Amino acid sequence: MRNALRALCLTLLAAVACTPASGESALESSTRALLEGLQERQMPDVMLWAIERAAADPAIGAELKAELPFLRATALVGTSRTIADAAKRGTLLDEAERSIDEFLARSPAGDLAIDAYTQKANLLIERGRAKVEEAKRPGQNAAALSAEAVAFFDAAIKSLKGTVTADQKEITAVANAEDSVVKELRGVNARIDAIKAAAPKGRNPDEPRRLTLPQQKEVERLEERRERVQAKLLSTRLMTAGACYERAKA
Repeated sequence: MRNALRALCLTLLAAVACTPASGESALESSTRALLEGLQERQMPDVMLWAIERAAADPAIGAELKAELPFLRATALVGTSRTIADAAKRGTLLDEAERSIDEFLARSPAGDLAIDAYTQKANLLIERGRAKVEEAKRPGQNAAALSAEAVAFFDAAIKSLKGTVTADQKEITAVANAEDSVVKELRGVNARIDAIKAAAPKGRNPDEPRRLTLPQQKEVERLEERRERVQAKLLSTRLMTAGACYERAKA
């Protein structure tokens, strides 16, 4: 069955049926669509195989290849959920965390950074919960396992909780999900302000500036983007609170 699926993957990649996204070749768009489809269908082992092929393909550009470690981490996490052996599952999750860190070392921005830090936190919270459950079993060293759980929760919180203060004007680097969201939100707000400031002046000096139709459409698009980013900010803070609660229980 898996061999047939792999053959199908090769056929899809060879067909190059996707409409290329802006800045991507047809092959890169097809590869991206294939990986997204495998993720949606929860086929992590085939996804890992497709990622290996994409990483070795010289026709795949640097931008997509830079995202492959993050996608690989997603596939490794999915694979780990099919394995009953705790030690083997832990090894896969260690590998997934290294892949996310490899991706984050490239200093991604926007949604990719937010999603990567969030996924890393999810992975760590999952591992912390597993240690808490293991500590409840008879004959286990509950204190040692609880300490391991706390370490995982601490790392998850570090991956989520922001360090940027409200009066900090410039965010030069980010190292967690919340700061990534805040930086993106400030960038969106700055673009909206710049468009409004560039709007034509009215004939009367006291008349407010009026946006042109293209400017109005761009502001509306950015305002929709701002709403989505604000939702991510709330989600990240709720997730941080949840991780803190899990840590307290551990």
